[in-house]
Amino acid sequence: MNENDRIQIIPETTRFMFMGEELIVDDKKQWIEPLSCRTKFIDRTVDTCRTPKQRPMSVLLNARMIRDETDPTNQGDNGHCFCYTYKKTTFKVNGTPNPIEPPVDPCVTKNYIITEIANPNPNAGKYIEIYNPECAGKVIQDPIEVIRYPYGSSNHVVVTNLQGLQIPSDGFLILCKNKQQTDNVYGQGTCNVEADIFPSSSSNTGKDSYAVYDFYGRIRIDLYGSKNADNNRNVQNISNGRAERKTEYLDPSSYWMPEIWNIIPGEGTGQISLSDLDPRTWTNFDPIQEPIDIIITEIIDTDDANGVPQRYVELYVTDLTLHGTKITSPYKLVIYPGSYTVPRFDTAFDLQGITIPSDGFIVVCNLRASTLLPGKCDFVHDVFYGPTNSDGNDQIAIILGGENYYDNMDVFGDIGTDGFGTDHDFEDARVVRKLGYITPNQGVWDPNQWIIYRNSNNGITDADPSQWNNNDGDDVDCEFIITEIADPVTTPYGRFVEIYTPFCGGKRFPINTFLVHWDPNDDVDAPSDPIDLSKMTIPLDGFFVICATSDEDVNNIYVSGTCDYFPSSYNNAANNKGNEAVGIIVGLPTSSFDILDIYGVIGVDGFGTNQDFGDGRAVRKRNTDDGDNGGPSSVWNPNHWIVVPGADGNGSATVDDCDPGEWKDEVEPITPIVDDLVLLISEMATPYDNSANNFIELYSPNKRNAVIESVSLFPSFF
Repeated sequence: MNENDRIQIIPETTRFMFMGEELIVDDKKQWIEPLSCRTKFIDRTVDTCRTPKQRPMSVLLNARMIRDETDPTNQGDNGHCFCYTYKKTTFKVNGTPNPIEPPVDPCVTKNYIITEIANPNPNAGKYIEIYNPECAGKVIQDPIEVIRYPYGSSNHVVVTNLQGLQIPSDGFLILCKNKQQTDNVYGQGTCNVEADIFPSSSSNTGKDSYAVYDFYGRIRIDLYGSKNADNNRNVQNISNGRAERKTEYLDPSSYWMPEIWNIIPGEGTGQISLSDLDPRTWTNFDPIQEPIDIIITEIIDTDDANGVPQRYVELYVTDLTLHGTKITSPYKLVIYPGSYTVPRFDTAFDLQGITIPSDGFIVVCNLRASTLLPGKCDFVHDVFYGPTNSDGNDQIAIILGGENYYDNMDVFGDIGTDGFGTDHDFEDARVVRKLGYITPNQGVWDPNQWIIYRNSNNGITDADPSQWNNNDGDDVDCEFIITEIADPVTTPYGRFVEIYTPFCGGKRFPINTFLVHWDPNDDVDAPSDPIDLSKMTIPLDGFFVICATSDEDVNNIYVSGTCDYFPSSYNNAANNKGNEAVGIIVGLPTSSFDILDIYGVIGVDGFGTNQDFGDGRAVRKRNTDDGDNGGPSSVWNPNHWIVVPGADGNGSATVDDCDPGEWKDEVEPITPIVDDLVLLISEMATPYDNSANNFIELYSPNKRNAVIESVSLFPSFF
């Protein structure tokens, strides 16, 4: 029946026989409303119209069926035979059915892109977001599949087939594990397709790869992750994390392009909570919670013998704990050409996604510099008007953000001022940041923090990529001393060694400088577990604190950030029980070296001697009677130290007594307790069932590790 039609039944001689009596139906109109339906009960095995005795309630309707009340000539069929049960009518209006939907246009484009993969904990929050705005509201008529490349396998498995699905009006299709659970998390209507997107059987679901696949054409339309078994899978890792396509990449990619994705955790760390996720929305997110300190330390603009520019920019990450990790924030190295007040994004070098070298330096070269400095350039970025191809009048900067919004994190040069003829003109020159200025300048340039070496005859041979040593013109030698070693009582995770330099705060330790310890009975030629200090930058205050362990309790006992370095080995100079010698050496620990400073006597077990600081600490005196005044010494002098408990075993030091990162002028020797012995009876016991277990417990509040020459107990009751 059409939407606007009504069926009019006009009985003429409608009659039926019942028990030999003819009954007449009233002559009246009966309308069936548009889109209504009529139910008829037909006995398909017995002709009820011809055998009324078998079916006495049969009815023969001789009605004129009119399709259109305005056109009585438009008649339907006559003479329908119906069978109804006792006291049941032959016509019944069942109500209005669902309207007939107009046909839906098919989706004829295949521009499907994966815009987000979310893999948080719990499973209800997991989803894959696919986007095709050209097919919003249309039905997928092609056999489009979503496939998965499991980690550790080169074969793919089909996650689901999208053929026949209608894409919602916003253009997004959301695949989830359980529609009801996912809708409960993000809102009703979020999930469109249930599929086993992150199977529990997968050995590492954070490293699986996904693709939109055209089954007929046998081609990948779009891909997230490597399709090889395990190649580059660390980069794409989203265990407890998320990958979101950067919004500027609208075209499908049939091959893996990690640079077009924001990924957590990737090769770094981090995780995503449900509140961080936004299914059915596509906006760039910043995967890093806090900025990291990256500074410019050197810029080269010189020509080779043929006049070809050889240029590079050297960057340094000041946080030692980030060395070897991945930059996941949207940092960029950019150029502000001439008097520009905005950087050029089309020539920027994208730092996001790269792994910071273990020494913390990132050297970005142009092509000629990479040829002349083999093995010293971390990246080649040879772009006209790029940051590694400036002719000296431009400003070079590190920014955080994108073209629509960004912050200047560090800069060389005065933004908005053409550098030619100014104090930041580095044409045919080498620019070096002075050691000690390790804080990013937030885009405000200070010429006093830089040295410009002009008109170098040696060109790039003067450069020292991946090094930053004594380039500030200051010939003062650095002096390194051990100022405190601690083993606080009952708190072994509070152990540390404190090193101080009075002249070189902000600089790096010299090459081949190590902190070592000597196990008891070792000799001078065999220091143990050397800690390489030469790759570390000393804080501006001159103190460098090495803690024994990275146990989380360290931050509960000392101020967060107190420890500058945590050794990876359990056996290290900072994890000292008080009986081992500790020293700073320069040279090679396994062969030839010089001792710069030392605490303790090599080859002697210090337990019970004047160097024993077990359950205590050793603090270097600032002023001594021999006029040493706290200077370094290659031979240990016990008179230069305050040691608790020391040889007499008196006293102890708690974490509250220790002061890592400080060397106070008012430090005075901790006077050992010399009072008479106080000895208390703290417990007595006479168990009724075994007299052999009778005992008396004595306790001294003022003597520890002391030898009692004589004592008497009375009266005796044993």
